Amino acid sequence: MRITYRPEIDGLRAIAVLLVIFYHAEFSISGINIFKAGFIGVDIFFVISGYLITSIILKELKETKKFSFLHFYERRIRRLIPALLFVMLCSFPFAWLYLLPGDFIDYSKSILYSIAFTSNFYFHLSGLEYGTSEGLFKPFLHTWSLSVEEQYYIIFPITLIFFYKFLKKNILYILTVFLFLSLITAELMSNNFPSSTFYFLHSRIWELLAGSILAYLEINKKKNIKNFQVSNIGTIFGLLLILFYFFYYNSNINHPSLISVIPVIGVCLIIWFSNKNNYVTKVLSTKPFVGVGLISYSLYLWHFPIFAFARTKDSTPSEYDKIEWLTLTFILSIITYFIVEKFFKNRIAISSKSLIVSLAATLMIIVFSNFYVIYKEGFNYKYKITENYTLDNKFYLDEWKEFKKKTVVPDFKNNDTTKVLIIGNSHGVDTFNTFYLNQDLFNKEEFSIVNTHVACFYFYLIDRDALPFYCIEEFSKKNLSQVDDLFAKANVLVISTFWADEDIQILDKLIEKLKSQNKKVLLFNSSLEVNTKIRRGLNILDFFVFKNKRLPNPEELKDIESQMFNQLKNKIKLDKKLEKIAKNKNIKIFLKEEYLCDFEKKRCSVMTDEFQKISWDYAHYTLDGAKYLGKKIYDLNWFRY
Repeated sequence: MRITYRPEIDGLRAIAVLLVIFYHAEFSISGINIFKAGFIGVDIFFVISGYLITSIILKELKETKKFSFLHFYERRIRRLIPALLFVMLCSFPFAWLYLLPGDFIDYSKSILYSIAFTSNFYFHLSGLEYGTSEGLFKPFLHTWSLSVEEQYYIIFPITLIFFYKFLKKNILYILTVFLFLSLITAELMSNNFPSSTFYFLHSRIWELLAGSILAYLEINKKKNIKNFQVSNIGTIFGLLLILFYFFYYNSNINHPSLISVIPVIGVCLIIWFSNKNNYVTKVLSTKPFVGVGLISYSLYLWHFPIFAFARTKDSTPSEYDKIEWLTLTFILSIITYFIVEKFFKNRIAISSKSLIVSLAATLMIIVFSNFYVIYKEGFNYKYKITENYTLDNKFYLDEWKEFKKKTVVPDFKNNDTTKVLIIGNSHGVDTFNTFYLNQDLFNKEEFSIVNTHVACFYFYLIDRDALPFYCIEEFSKKNLSQVDDLFAKANVLVISTFWADEDIQILDKLIEKLKSQNKKVLLFNSSLEVNTKIRRGLNILDFFVFKNKRLPNPEELKDIESQMFNQLKNKIKLDKKLEKIAKNKNIKIFLKEEYLCDFEKKRCSVMTDEFQKISWDYAHYTLDGAKYLGKKIYDLNWFRY
């Protein structure tokens, strides 16, 4: 059942996809991301999808008194699946070339979940927070929203037909009730469960239902807005609402939540009040907007893999690089629109039977290929340099995570030794590992050391009722009574974290609070961070090995260690702030470079004596590296407070 073509809807699609693309490109001016709220493009898509799908269903029911599920789902398949599979096929060679084994496995899993319309579950369960830098390297992260829409396409038509048949007079009320239930769920869950709230249908369906209610009102209530001023004001106000949220949004706002109704209402107003005479509709109906809107699906599919693979090759792209990404995205999207999207939507060009055969064959290739990647463990043999050294940093990360599970919140020894509690983020865990992995040495000393494994614990100590929003989900997973018990027992608090401005801002207050509870306080500075233009996932040492397919010789190793030493200048300003606070508060600060670097030779260690890497990414220690550095701490008689 065809519905009347509305070019301004394609114009809205253009705005939505451009917002998302610019958001993921991370265009910045003076270091400020100017599209920090560009993700609302997805919310715009959801409203449009709800409106169009409901319009199709209700118009067919009203005109024919029946509804063909077979025809409906065939149209959805023709619209969505061929282009998606095409992009997946094209991306595979680049995944083979650019991704290290762990990332290759993750890529294949995301492909398989996307095909099953469940990639939103995969990314949530894998702990990937949308909007973080880590997510920018996942080629198919953007398919989470396609999965939400596809889940809606499966559930909603069946539900709506049921309501239409048995509760026809109450459909509007039922849709409204479900909208408010979903919106309230999003608001209540956004603080404690931001990830699931962002990714899952139950807290997103209200946006789709907003479009559905709009379609129902349009079809059944016969909107009749002939007044030019009314329609003009309505569409302009809708656009202003979208712009207001775009500029008003900041990282302290949970999304989706109650405040997210602002852009959603804005989209609804534009759709409802649009007519060919008002200003906003005229602009949205111009050829540039409509043209971008027509290829918006291909643009959405292509942009994220292109950006992710480009960032993998060069993790610090310039603004000029990003313009090249955009150009390539548009070129490939135009090609995909004409040779894939239009072709598969044409029933004359490809029959239903041919559609099924071609898609089934393509699916088999994609599924088999990606299962094989997982079976072969991402072809990790390609990156195994020696028995002790692999470029597959996911191996070290998994090893680190498994070790962390085994040591999560151990208790202090039951004796009168000084009890040292380390608090901080993953860098604090690294500090803990340097001691824990050398228990045979440090057990001789008169102290025992434990780690909370709670990244936001210092915020919790200051005010447990006023946690930053990014800490709340972290605490929802922890047994805080156990951590509270450790804190009560501890004599010494070591604050070891990767210091950020918000941490330093609360440090004075934190130290005073700890001292008031008779705790001795020690500070550790940040780990030495590699900050250089290198390939994704590879630090200075790994990059050398990746290029040369071997470990460095002694002279080459000296050069790499000198490069590491040069990275110290990036820490000076921050370390000076910490040292000043430590001096003012009369507490001791430990600088990690004292055991990692040789200041006379101007070199910092990157490998152990057994030729194992010390850090597996920009700063985190491997377990071998932590054990090696812990031995150095002991030999240097360094940790004597």
